[in-house]
Amino acid sequence: MPNDPKINPHFPQPNADQPVHDAAGNDPAELERLLNADPARRDEPGWFGRLPIHAAADKGNAASLQLLLASGASAVAKEGLHQQTPLHFAVGADSLACVNLLLQAGSDVNATDARGETPIFYAQSRSVIERLADAGAKLDVYSDRGQYAFQYCAAYIRSIEVMQFWLEHRVDLNHCPNFGWPALNALCGMVYTPSEVNDYKRELALLDLFVEHGANVSLLDKCGNSALFDACINRHFPLADRLLQRGADPNQSCRSGDTPLHAAVFRKHEELARLLLDHGADVNALNRHHQTPFDICPDDSIRLLLTSQHRPVERPTPTPEECIERLRMIPRFRHTVAETCTEEEISGLERQLGVPFPSAYRRFLTLFGQGFGDFMTSDRWTFQLNDLPEIGRDAEYDEYCDLPDNYFVFADRSGCFWVYFIADGKSDDPPVFAFSDGQEREARRIAESIWQFVESLVVDYELWSENEIE
Repeated sequence: MPNDPKINPHFPQPNADQPVHDAAGNDPAELERLLNADPARRDEPGWFGRLPIHAAADKGNAASLQLLLASGASAVAKEGLHQQTPLHFAVGADSLACVNLLLQAGSDVNATDARGETPIFYAQSRSVIERLADAGAKLDVYSDRGQYAFQYCAAYIRSIEVMQFWLEHRVDLNHCPNFGWPALNALCGMVYTPSEVNDYKRELALLDLFVEHGANVSLLDKCGNSALFDACINRHFPLADRLLQRGADPNQSCRSGDTPLHAAVFRKHEELARLLLDHGADVNALNRHHQTPFDICPDDSIRLLLTSQHRPVERPTPTPEECIERLRMIPRFRHTVAETCTEEEISGLERQLGVPFPSAYRRFLTLFGQGFGDFMTSDRWTFQLNDLPEIGRDAEYDEYCDLPDNYFVFADRSGCFWVYFIADGKSDDPPVFAFSDGQEREARRIAESIWQFVESLVVDYELWSENEIE
């Protein structure tokens, strides 16, 4: 059995590559010198247990690979981070020469890594994927993360010739994996760097290829998003344009009720907003937080673009009973017992802080003041009665925002985002404002009432629950 770096006492266990790894990847002559001096260096561990043979395969260095195999290096050894074999690395490097050497040396073409992915997941060219298939690679392997190799290719490799191979083998482009996206959604759901995408020619060619082979432009992924929504939220104007040409619905909403126009204005992309409007996008579409694209638009020029079609809609004020009932419909809260506050405790806190609480906030404390399961706390909110003396008013807030004299912070999220109402005794259910420790010093009005703010949190938990069930 070849030496295992985990048990080989010949070497220390550094978490960094050694000179032999650099030589294996870049300098076969130096590698040969090192191996001649000490053949055991073929098994010297490097970064997370990576061996020189992994380094050679990763760089597609066939000459180094030959030297290592001839010296007795294992063709099936797995590195320690992702448990990948040299064949995984050679396929990722798109080196047919290295792939051939490793297969001839006994590499397992169906070896799985820590994510259940076999080497074929990383194929980037027709020649390599066909060689793997000829060697017996399974084409229907489903990774532990819940996706097929062709879906991985659509998201991360984006090779036209490899996708053509998969299409010739009749893969189902509309299959929704448990992890990641269907093929078309995957293409639009990735964040590309400028170095990855120049003119979108490859991505547009893949999009057309998918649609021509039956990809459904209206398909929602497991998170409830369409390809068009993903293209807009990731600012992929050319892909959004092509999807609309291919029949995508500009008003198709995702699970949260957001439409592609919500996504475009949220990402401050005026060109995308204009494109969607030209294709009939509804400026007044409401998401599940009762917000239109106009309501969430942070950009003045885009708001001006939407103004002529915007029709303000009065949002119904939720009652405390409605919020409680909706929370109890969520499985995690079905049997939760509320830890309430008494009127005496609330009045005592008012006197201690010198702040008159509006009746809506008193009702909130009565119902939620000591907690309601992990409602809010699992989303890193601090809000309970005992927390209020510390977070209600703090001179440190002046560093982040110009606050009115009578503000009262009633919830703190992670110590960097705060919500408050104005405690002036003029409203029973006042508007809610928010500020953060970011560069902008202005507070934002985020809800028209305290219970509207609470309802928005309930909606978040409803959406999370639906995603978990899905």
